[in-house]
Amino acid sequence: LTVNAWEYIQQTDSLSLLEAAITATGLQSLYTGTTDKTFIAPRNSAFRTYMKTNKYTSISAIPVATLQSVIKYHVVKARVIFSDPEMLANNPIAYETESGQVMYLSRNTSYQGLINYGTKKSWTIITSNLEPTNGVLHVTADVVYLSL
Repeated sequence: LTVNAWEYIQQTDSLSLLEAAITATGLQSLYTGTTDKTFIAPRNSAFRTYMKTNKYTSISAIPVATLQSVIKYHVVKARVIFSDPEMLANNPIAYETESGQVMYLSRNTSYQGLINYGTKKSWTIITSNLEPTNGVLHVTADVVYLSL
């Protein structure tokens, strides 16, 4: 991609609720920096499910501190691309997120990215290995979290 992660999110209709969440928290700088990071980008349906499950009527109804925690967990302080031949299948590696929590990233034998594989709740990435100018972006169908 010829744009940074924030510009990509702004240009992608299916990520408009993520854009609204980032804007509501004032965390755009996490997505515009020049240090390579890994961005986990929940699509709109993920945020709709999250809001329904947690009884929020809109992004603006989510407390800012809660939303900041969610957004920061979705940004990993390292560049993780699932096409890397060094990444072994079904071998989760712990990475620090901007929230200070750990996210376990790995891939399966089909090179599909996995989030928190081996914990109580894990997810398969639906679109992976997009490369904005400041890292790697992976799209998910869920708002993810760590469940040990």
